[in-house]
Amino acid sequence: MKKILSIDGGGIKGVFPIALLAQIEKKLLKENDSICEYFDIITGTSTGAIIALALGTGMRAGDILEFYEKNGSEIFHGNSWINNIKEWITRKYNNKYLKEALEKEFGDKKLGECKTRLVIPVFDKNTMKPYVYKTAHHKRFERDYKVKIVDIAMGSSAAPVTFSEYRTEDNILCIDGGIGANNPTFLGVAEGIGVLEWPIEEIKVLSLGCTEEGTSGNNNEKMPLKGKLYYAGKVLDLFMRAQTGYSEGLTRILLRVNEHEERYVRINQQVQKNEYKLDKADEKTINNLKGFAASKEREYLSKIKLFFEEKAEKFEPIYRVEE
Repeated sequence: MKKILSIDGGGIKGVFPIALLAQIEKKLLKENDSICEYFDIITGTSTGAIIALALGTGMRAGDILEFYEKNGSEIFHGNSWINNIKEWITRKYNNKYLKEALEKEFGDKKLGECKTRLVIPVFDKNTMKPYVYKTAHHKRFERDYKVKIVDIAMGSSAAPVTFSEYRTEDNILCIDGGIGANNPTFLGVAEGIGVLEWPIEEIKVLSLGCTEEGTSGNNNEKMPLKGKLYYAGKVLDLFMRAQTGYSEGLTRILLRVNEHEERYVRINQQVQKNEYKLDKADEKTINNLKGFAASKEREYLSKIKLFFEEKAEKFEPIYRVEE
């Protein structure tokens, strides 16, 4: 089987999928094994892109979780009164804290140094078109493998309203990949079928969300009087919710599976409305997200085990950084 791991966008809520992977790592993997050794493609958007890139370098899931716990509150450093005022007129947070944390972790490492195939979406503000960074797993992919991991992570996580757009060294003006693919599962599946020409029946997918809100039961309630970014955020949330639904549907169609087949496993956690936000990085929230992950690991362990029975075939890129 060819195995694909997909991780949604969701800011600090990325603690949920990476904590779930850390639980899996403890229970199912040997001490020196890494999650990336068990998947043929890893795809991720925004916070999912950071996780995917980190996994791709061979980092252990437990170490990535520690990165989130250590840096989350500093990255979303927006609780001061001046940031509350700025929320009305501009983006909430300066992305320099995120960049500093990523540079400390990855340095000058490039995409081409990753140990498995990666598919990472961003949205190019200049061309107003999506752009997908890919490892050199096809002869057409001659450029992306030279791009710094930090650049790709910053580009895919430049969420409108939350962070400023980000210009990479190759001058792609990026905003959040979640604009078009907050749930990038279908991108990984399409890559397997359309580019790598894998037989559909041999593809198996583990798709991890970053929590989803339940409905309030009253979609006609009056909106409170707030700044323009409040409403922009609500619209953006609607786009991302819709895209997630489309992605799940397209994935099932592409794989030709029904909801009971174990070739496609989707794991997410429903939470109360407005309780968990992408920038709510306090200790209680992070611990709750870790608790959700532990609960889901117990619930889905039998299905998850099937992805870790044997390692994927070793990835051999067509182009290498040293070349």
